[in-house]
Amino acid sequence: MQYIILISGDRRCTGSLLGRIFHMYYKTARDIPWIYHLVDPDFLRAWLQHLHFHMIK
Repeated sequence: MQYIILISGDRRCTGSLLGRIFHMYYKTARDIPWIYHLVDPDFLRAWLQHLHFHMIK
């Protein structure tokens, strides 16, 4: 199975989507708590079609 890393996302919007999402918590070099998300292709497909999805360029 393939997984894709998402750098950010709003868990209020992603809770009802199909597929799997893993929340990876860590601390930065400045000791700040941070998170990234690892998702499967089904979740990514659903997120790209979600009304609240937007890509920052």
